[in-house]
Amino acid sequence: MNNVTSQSCSTPFDAVISVVTDLVVPTSSLQNADPEMKFFTETLRFTAEETNQVMENAIRFYNTQFGIDFSNVEPNEANQRFFEYGTFEPLAAPYNGTIIANRWIVNGNTRSKCFTIRAGYFSINFNDTTMLHGVYGGEEGKQVNAGDFVDYGYFALFGACAQQPILIQYQSDVPARILPVERWVIEEFRLYNRQLGRGRAQRVFKNRLSPGDPTMAILDSQHLFSFP
Repeated sequence: MNNVTSQSCSTPFDAVISVVTDLVVPTSSLQNADPEMKFFTETLRFTAEETNQVMENAIRFYNTQFGIDFSNVEPNEANQRFFEYGTFEPLAAPYNGTIIANRWIVNGNTRSKCFTIRAGYFSINFNDTTMLHGVYGGEEGKQVNAGDFVDYGYFALFGACAQQPILIQYQSDVPARILPVERWVIEEFRLYNRQLGRGRAQRVFKNRLSPGDPTMAILDSQHLFSFP
C-alpha cells in the first residue's frame, strides 16, 4: 500500500477562490435592474465620474471584444440603451454569493469560514439572433441567439480584510449561453485584481421555480476564480 502524504507543492496559481450560492428566495426579489447604478455609488462608493468611467470602459470593451457599439446610442431614463439586437443596461445581483473556505482536506474539520460577495455590472442581453465580430468573432463573425448575454463589472468581496471590499473586475470572455435541455447557464470571465493581477473565472448557474411553490425560486450557482 502506498503511503501518500500531503506536501508543499508548486502550482501555477497565486490564488484560487470558490463561490457557492444555494438559496431559495421569493421570485419577486429577483429584480436586478440598477438604473441609478447604486452598486457603484453606494456599495463601492465610487464617485459619479468613476461610475461613468466604468460604463464607458464597458462600452469600449464590448466594441473591441464583440464588435458591439453602443457609444452613439442615447440612454433612456432607466439608463438602458437599445439597439436592434439587444439592450445595454446597468444591473446588480439581487442576492449575495458566499465564498466558503475550510480545511477538511487537511485535517478533517468541516467548520467553514464564509465571506460575502456581491456583483454589479453593465450587461448586454441579446433579444435576437445576431453575429458578433471584434476579437471574439473576427471578420466572419460568431452567432449569438436570443437569451445569450455578456457582462462587464465588478465583484466585491466583504469580510476578508480590514480594507474592504476586495474588488475584482470581470468581463465576459465569450457570450453566456443557456443549455437547451438542462437550462444551466455557462459563463467564462477574464478577471483583474490590483494585488493578484489577471485571472480567469468559470461559472455555472441555474435559477428555477420551486416545485412546491411557484412564488419561490431556487438559485444554484458555482464560481471558480483562479489567478496564475
